[in-house]
Amino acid sequence: MRNSMMLMAVVAVVGALSGCVTDAKLRTQNMQLKQEAEGLKGQVVQRDQEIDKLNQDVTFLKGEVGFFTQKATVLDREKAERQRDSDVLSKGVRQFTDAMRKSLETSIPDAMIYVGGEVCDRDSNEAMSGVLLVDRRNKFTVTTQIVGGRYYAKGPTKAAFCILRLDPVKPGTYKVTAISNECVTDGAGLQSCPFTEPLRAESGDLVGLYCSSSAGIPYDNKGTGDVVEVSLLTGVKEGDAVKVSNAPAGRDSRAYSFCVIGNPGGQD
Repeated sequence: MRNSMMLMAVVAVVGALSGCVTDAKLRTQNMQLKQEAEGLKGQVVQRDQEIDKLNQDVTFLKGEVGFFTQKATVLDREKAERQRDSDVLSKGVRQFTDAMRKSLETSIPDAMIYVGGEVCDRDSNEAMSGVLLVDRRNKFTVTTQIVGGRYYAKGPTKAAFCILRLDPVKPGTYKVTAISNECVTDGAGLQSCPFTEPLRAESGDLVGLYCSSSAGIPYDNKGTGDVVEVSLLTGVKEGDAVKVSNAPAGRDSRAYSFCVIGNPGGQD
């Protein structure tokens, strides 16, 4: 009897010990599983962050592709306008050559000089008044006698062309050395403005277009130009000093549709 009781006690102790071992093992396994689960969660978070970064890169690249596609469109339009001007000039040269051959004249006309942006319709437009548009990209390279100008308008416009010369002692300041008669147009499209008196420009001078009343001169903002807008609400006259500052971000690469035309040389 006593042996049976001892045997039962031993079995009970063994069972209890076995239960303790099993519980400890389960707790250990459970802890390991939790640690693995946390590790997997971290990996998932990292992968999600990488996916978000890739999506951002894709969005950025799509924006870049869109920008350069638009810029290419602008360049193609400007190229077509340059080609049109070249064709017109070539036609004029042929006509002159024919006239020379018929009349046996020996003189030839002065070469034409074109300074400014391509005069064509563009994607954007802002109504403006009391604003001087200064083209810093297209400068005169020789002394020039300017006989007229052209611009593209979206509607009725009053504008005058200006010649600006850098002040040698005041960085960023230009002096208005000449200003044309005011050009008044009632409609939209390509506008020509013959000057009543020729203007003189020297190498390094800039050309500007002053819009005295509400005007719509179209522009592109795709990095193909460098036209700065200067507010001059009181008007502009010969001899004025104009501070031409860098354009703010987003407006610092505009190309506007205006230019001047003239002949090299000119009287002092």
